[in-house]
Amino acid sequence: MGKLSPKNLRIIILILLVFSLIILAKKLAKPTASEKKKETRTEIARTLESKKKEKKKEEKAAGIPTALEQLLLGAGEAEKVPVKVYKISRIDFQDELPIVGTVKSIPEIDLKFEVNGRIVEFRFKEGERVRKGDLLARLDSKDARLELAWAEAKYNAAIAEAEAVRKRTETIEKLYEAGAIVEARVEEARAEVKAAEERIKVAKAEVESAKARLEKTNLYAPEGGIMGPREMDVGEFVTPNERIGTLFSEENTFIEVGVIEKDIGKVQIGQRAVVNVDTYPHTDFYGIIENIFPNLEARTRTLNVRIRLIERKAGLLPGMFARTRVIVYTKKNALVVPSNVLTVEGQRYFVPVVMDNRVNNKEVYLEYVTMDYAVVQRGIEEGDLVIIETPGLKKLKDGTPVEITETQEKLALGT
Repeated sequence: MGKLSPKNLRIIILILLVFSLIILAKKLAKPTASEKKKETRTEIARTLESKKKEKKKEEKAAGIPTALEQLLLGAGEAEKVPVKVYKISRIDFQDELPIVGTVKSIPEIDLKFEVNGRIVEFRFKEGERVRKGDLLARLDSKDARLELAWAEAKYNAAIAEAEAVRKRTETIEKLYEAGAIVEARVEEARAEVKAAEERIKVAKAEVESAKARLEKTNLYAPEGGIMGPREMDVGEFVTPNERIGTLFSEENTFIEVGVIEKDIGKVQIGQRAVVNVDTYPHTDFYGIIENIFPNLEARTRTLNVRIRLIERKAGLLPGMFARTRVIVYTKKNALVVPSNVLTVEGQRYFVPVVMDNRVNNKEVYLEYVTMDYAVVQRGIEEGDLVIIETPGLKKLKDGTPVEITETQEKLALGT
């Protein structure tokens, strides 16, 4: 093989240099697999570091000490969370359903005359309390008195005529015994006596009818109660179809309330109720649910419930606004906790209790629950310290160390 000339050697060296530059450029443009792995590990490390920093911030915001702080506190013990507790004791619990309603009276008796006539006098005022049999109003009785006088005159005439017929019959009977007249004449006289006696009965009935018509010109209270508004005036002509006023019976005063749809299931016939009216703000009226209507009011979408007052109370007037509290649940010696302390997990309920200065979430079984309180059937005991308040109202996990800052002995039930 001959020797290369210097010119050819330079060309070869130049070609090799170009290929080397091309290979180097490719390496710089595309990282190797090892470099990719290194970059991935670096990114993961950065993400983990960021999450650690975020977790530390959250722990600091929640008041949870860091590991270093725990070591500084001593023996790795977490800082105690200040809590307020309620010491469980048995109480008499009562749940009430507040409803508003109206005082009503049944029946509202329509006052009407039984005969036609012109009103000459009223003897009552609106809102006045009357007794059974009190005279309330009178009609012009002139015609009725004339009818009575005429009937009495006819009655007296019938009595006089009957007496005369009776005497004539006695004379005829004596003549018959003497043989002066025939028997037929006696029978005829006796028939006249019977006819006269019947005319007396008819005349007497007419007198009684005239007296009744005269009495119907007076209007009396059919029973005791409170007078409503007067609807006619003196001088007006009335018929039996026209009402002159209304009588509200105190014996049948009740409260009618409207129950909204979501509370319908809470009310039952026989439940007790407490009623208050603005006129007597410091007086309680007691009643019992007597009737529950079968359908809802189309306009208000409420169910009408009638509460009968146990005792007749003077001063309750129909139309008054009534505030009613229906007692829907009662229990003596109940274990009660605030509803906001309950933790719900599916169908299970838990109550946080302090035991040995740590949280112990006890599972409980509930008997009755309201928006504010829950009656516990079993799961906690009298004397247990139930956590009712924590910083930020946070739920505490089992084992969390706590420090009791206040112990509440009673629940403010408001009933």
